Amino acid sequence: MITSAASEGFLTEAQMRDLERNNLHAALKAANGKLFGKGARPSCSGSSRPPSPRA
Repeated sequence: MITSAASEGFLTEAQMRDLERNNLHAALKAANGKLFGKGARPSCSGSSRPPSPRA
């Protein structure tokens, strides 16, 4: 739950972690637990393929 810190225009570190956790949970649920590969829903991540490895 977001409290008074958000009403002042910022989130605490704990609130950001909760927001990120809830967002990831929602993305996994929308994609039936699959973010890339055969049968995945690329539109959930905004990309049609997984990120390329860094050199």
